[in-house]
Amino acid sequence: MPYKNWIFEKDGKIGIIRMNRPEVRNALNWETWMELEDILKRLHEEPDLRVGIITGVGDEAFIAGADLHMLKDRTPQDAIDASKKANEILLFMESMKEPFIAAINGWALGGVARSPWHATSGSPARRPSSARQRSAWGSCPDTEEMSGSCGSSVRDGPKR
Repeated sequence: MPYKNWIFEKDGKIGIIRMNRPEVRNALNWETWMELEDILKRLHEEPDLRVGIITGVGDEAFIAGADLHMLKDRTPQDAIDASKKANEILLFMESMKEPFIAAINGWALGGVARSPWHATSGSPARRPSSARQRSAWGSCPDTEEMSGSCGSSVRDGPKR
């Protein structure tokens, strides 16, 4: 099945998922969420696929977070409903037995830094904490998760 916003390919036992909206830095809109849900279900139901790789098309952004253009016509309740649905899709992704590799090929912005895009492994014991992941990416974790300042990061290079 072809998708408008994603490219889904199989390479042996690997399902490769590519976000294909480079003109908007691979920002997520409602249609991309619905397509992603379908792709994840297909990958999960395909007995020959053992792992998923998720990446973005283009060289600027892996996924730039929410497409802000879609918000202009939304009511507050629409936004709440969309957020709940996106969370449901991400929770499904985290619960899948198939591990995911995030081939991060550019900026990962917005809620993407809080999501399982950073790769799941099928077992919570083997997943890095989101705070550790974000610090490895060079972004600040939430203050509730980790106290202290956000000083230098990976992108700033080593302290001299």
